Amino acid sequence: MHNTEELMGMTLNDRYSILEKIGTGGMALVYKAHDNVLDRNVAIKMLRDNYDSESSIVTNFIKEARSSASLVHPNVVSVYDVSEHEGYNYMVMELVDGKTLKDYIKKNQRLPWQEACNYTIQIGQGIQAAHERNIVHRDIKPQNIIMDHSGTLKVTDFGIAKAVEGDKAIAGGTAMGSVHYISPEQARGGFTDFRSDIYSLGVVLYEMLAGRVPFDGDDPVSVALMHIEEDAVNVKCVNMDVPSDLAYVTMKAMNREPGKRYQYMQDFLDDLRAVLADEILPSREKDRNMNVAFDEENDCSEYRQKKTDTVKREQRVREKGKEKVVKKKAERNAILLAFATAVALVLVVAGVILLVANPFSKTVPYFLYMSVEEAEKEAQRHGFGIECEYTYSDTVAKDHIISQLPLAGEELDKHEKIRLSVSMGATGGKIEVPDFKGNTLEEAKKEIEALRLICDVEFVNSSAESGTVIRQTPAEGTHMNPAGKVKLYVSSGPKETPSEATEEPEDENTDQNETKRTHEPAPKQTASASSKMYSVKIPDDAGENVHIKIVANGNVMHDSTHSKSEGKVVQEISGSGTVKVQTFIDGVLVNEESLSF
Repeated sequence: MHNTEELMGMTLNDRYSILEKIGTGGMALVYKAHDNVLDRNVAIKMLRDNYDSESSIVTNFIKEARSSASLVHPNVVSVYDVSEHEGYNYMVMELVDGKTLKDYIKKNQRLPWQEACNYTIQIGQGIQAAHERNIVHRDIKPQNIIMDHSGTLKVTDFGIAKAVEGDKAIAGGTAMGSVHYISPEQARGGFTDFRSDIYSLGVVLYEMLAGRVPFDGDDPVSVALMHIEEDAVNVKCVNMDVPSDLAYVTMKAMNREPGKRYQYMQDFLDDLRAVLADEILPSREKDRNMNVAFDEENDCSEYRQKKTDTVKREQRVREKGKEKVVKKKAERNAILLAFATAVALVLVVAGVILLVANPFSKTVPYFLYMSVEEAEKEAQRHGFGIECEYTYSDTVAKDHIISQLPLAGEELDKHEKIRLSVSMGATGGKIEVPDFKGNTLEEAKKEIEALRLICDVEFVNSSAESGTVIRQTPAEGTHMNPAGKVKLYVSSGPKETPSEATEEPEDENTDQNETKRTHEPAPKQTASASSKMYSVKIPDDAGENVHIKIVANGNVMHDSTHSKSEGKVVQEISGSGTVKVQTFIDGVLVNEESLSF
């Protein structure tokens, strides 16, 4: 029997020289090889030797290759050839030098929603090309999506895909596909069609936005049952940065009932493009006519309450642990306690000194929306290197930064590289957004309206002249469609320093005066010349409890859970020069701005 594990150095059919093994699967191995005729490197997918004797598997393998070979699309890995050599059954495919989307998600966690939209459109275009040839993939998952160095995604491994005509059900009623991405009908072993791929792609989009799959469990059976019996938590509950329209699109694609999902991949893609262009979703009107309901909130308050309860349980466990430690310490003799305290004090002092003086760690600067050239200079100025990954963006101008890891304000060793996602330009739209910074509001509004775009305005405190545009979204150079929204941040002048609080005159009745002070709201604290009061509004759609974290130049100023009824949280920020303040709500960065002192 031949050994498919040891093929290095072999040449198949006097044409394909095996170079190295690059992948393994349940039924096949993948090798890097060189096509000596066309002088190019290719990927060889070879059926494992223990399956070569089973004629039905060999037949399906050849059928898969022929089906895949009919797909010619930029977002599909091309199949060039299928053949046999001395008992080895193999297919020859395009070699994509890159990594899987799964690896990319693991490395980056939650992706910016614009990036997730763009990737889903690319994957969907490849799947649509298959659907147009009556081929259902049936195993869409990030592991089967390869990303090349230019940011182009390609669908591969049509290993369980079959031509729809003549084979409309899964053979033997066996559910095929990966359990975390499988459609409910596949999990039941029932009828599958194009909508099964749409569901799986919806799960992939969910994972990119949430940083995790919608369903997970201890074993594959429990996960499959979740797909059949449960509705996923609305992705907007998990990540508040996700626009409501995108949450709608994601959850519609993942509807448990095939009839309530997108019926065609084209409809899914049309809605995603509308989200990127900030246009009305084409499917909204269709759903209204079909009386398809969609719960925008999807019990977000209940989900957030569960998160809060979990945090409280963990906190109680920690507090009980601390109580036990304190009790044990109290039982120790005084000498050991004094010695331990002294040692702890020395360690704390040493730790503080190291933290302050550590020359090998530094705060990560803010790169978003900078040009690559500006980012390189800023990184060098702070002693960091950068590593750029390029992708399309409909909201960030070409050659400008879309996202960064680590985030601004986090700590990173000097000379380490900061990973930057750089825009390759927009996927569509013919209207190029001008640079409005420095213009008056009236000038900018006239120009925006002349371009058939919509102007959205937010006034912010700034040292710039009142009424002047200080920043904008999207950045200049971005291409948009008509009726796209341009948001202008306009200076309302410097923030006024609160006046000094005056003491109330003493009443003759001292007791009454003290009572009055106790029950009346305390006067607002006055910020000194080197401090300002920073206010965070609790979102209207927040749950009963919300966790708020405020970071100033990398230092945590506030980190606590608040009731929604409080309305807002006020924190005093001290500093000199420019202080970059970041606000996190339920672990998500929702605002970042610079305060001048």
